[in-house]
Amino acid sequence: MKRQFHIQAPGREPIVIDINDKESVNIRVDTAPTAFGHVGPSTFRIDGLRWAGKDHFHLGWGAGEFALNDIFSVALVEDNLTATPLEKEERYTAPEKNCLFCHKTQSNVRYLIDSGVLARICDECVAKCQRAIDERKFTTGSDNVISVKNKKAWWRRKKK
Repeated sequence: MKRQFHIQAPGREPIVIDINDKESVNIRVDTAPTAFGHVGPSTFRIDGLRWAGKDHFHLGWGAGEFALNDIFSVALVEDNLTATPLEKEERYTAPEKNCLFCHKTQSNVRYLIDSGVLARICDECVAKCQRAIDERKFTTGSDNVISVKNKKAWWRRKKK
């Protein structure tokens, strides 16, 4: 006997998902927004993730709509039913990291200094920052904040 989810969604054959330690299963039910007086259908989506070493995959077992008084049921059981084939299985590819100042990707710069999710800067921007700091060193009476309010104009100016 295996641990399984048995899901009965309106207008579909039952969905059977084997539960395994390297997968997560998400069952989402969304009600339709009533913005602007329009009421759309309510929807469901059954998807998840699978981990395989350093890779992970996006999985999908089904999606659809349901109406008022439709019954959507989920049961966690021990059974030996044949699992429903996946409708979707896509390997996740992380987007390439980029400089948070000029937005160049890591493949378009010599170095990308990464100090966490919200702190990445390329060698070109470091050089521009160093030039701006060096220019301020020789200015008398200036404070220690270099304003980049007009970021595009300041950031993209040419070297002297």
